[in-house]
Formats: sequence, structure tokens, C-alpha cells
Amino acid sequence: MNKVMLDSAAIAFLADRGATASYITSVCTGSLVLAAAGLLDGYRAATHWSTRDHLARLGVEVLTERVCIDRNRFSGGGVTGGAVP
Repeated sequence: MNKVMLDSAAIAFLADRGATASYITSVCTGSLVLAAAGLLDGYRAATHWSTRDHLARLGVEVLTERVCIDRNRFSGGGVTGGAVP
């Protein structure tokens, strides 16, 4: 589990800023933090392959693609997710 997910002040900060953000992005396991802040409720997202089940348990529709764009939410499955093969 990501330590930030247990930091109530950080989660509250993200939820507050996310409520008015034009875009919300994450890379790798950062999607877990966004989900903990409620910022992926009703959205699809990508995450590192090893945390897909965890993200799904947080109520997110998890995709296996390297990059996921769902409206104004952009998530990458890993650091190299945006690299061209």
C-alpha cells in the first residue's frame, strides 16, 4: 500500500484540488492515491500491473492498457507507459 494513501491530510488536499482541476493524472501506482481521494469514482484507469487487483477493490474500472484516458483523467500503467515501442 502506498504510504500517501494513509495520510489523511494528503488525501484531503488531493480531493480538494481535484474537485476543480481541469485534468487529473497519474503514473504507475499513483492511481491508487487518486482512488483513495475519490478522484477515480466512476472512471476507468490504468495502474502498474502488480496493483490492478488493489485498484479494482477501490471501485475503479481497471484497464490493462499502458495508458488510459477517461474524460479528464489520464493514467499510465507504469513509468514507461507512454514510451513508443
